[in-house]
Amino acid sequence: MGAILGQVNLDWCKPVQPEEFAARCKQLAHRANNGRKGFINEAVALAWFDAGVPHDATLQGQPWLDRELFVLFDGWLSNRAALCKALDLPAESRIHALIVAGWRRLGEKLISKLEGGFAIAIVDRAARTLVLGRDVLGMRQLVYRKTADTIMFASEESALLNPGDRLSTKAIAGYFANCPSEYGESFFAGIQTVAPGGVLVLRNQQLSSVRNLPPFTSLPSKISDADAIAQFQSLMHQALFRRGLYAGPGAQLPAAQGSSTPHSRYRRRS
Repeated sequence: MGAILGQVNLDWCKPVQPEEFAARCKQLAHRANNGRKGFINEAVALAWFDAGVPHDATLQGQPWLDRELFVLFDGWLSNRAALCKALDLPAESRIHALIVAGWRRLGEKLISKLEGGFAIAIVDRAARTLVLGRDVLGMRQLVYRKTADTIMFASEESALLNPGDRLSTKAIAGYFANCPSEYGESFFAGIQTVAPGGVLVLRNQQLSSVRNLPPFTSLPSKISDADAIAQFQSLMHQALFRRGLYAGPGAQLPAAQGSSTPHSRYRRRS
């Protein structure tokens, strides 16, 4: 499958550094069998990684530009014909035309009308707004990282990692305890996951989020989700310690070859 990657500087003025963005693009090269296309427009940088899958033909030409509106889309729509009819578009309209028309008519409410498996990013420079959305079944991944002056998003955490980033043992424990947070950390601290059915809106440098569908009702439990995560996290640490792979809390990612990053704390003890 393909992938998307983007960066928006929060002041909408400071240019994105091409070298840094290109380095992040390299982390998704394995999902670009048919090449990569992208651009940098001052404070906005976007890239589309084409996997060359036949049904992805309708996604060609990304990132899509329409004046001050930029769009990235990974996935497919199962209700495209119905949406074209609702938006008074020709039935054969491509996905980008549908999204542009839908955004201008519905704004971020458009995301709730999309059916299929997808991750979508819409950048409206005129309104200084970024919208990230994901299908309700989570068939396409979408993660993001927000700092004091920028927000980055991608189809994989690998493109957003920085030297010295740490694993989030709480998120890992929550996953195996079947208690993942709706809008929480990925398996890496500082990188957040857009929940299935989630819509994330960045406006005036502030993030807000909504769910298109209510969360699934959890099965009755004698302990809270927080307690379940804490217990599983403790058991995970004990298991790693017994195998000689864990040297204490605050585990870091292994340093890349030639990097000055401290060694990972997940290592075999001598």
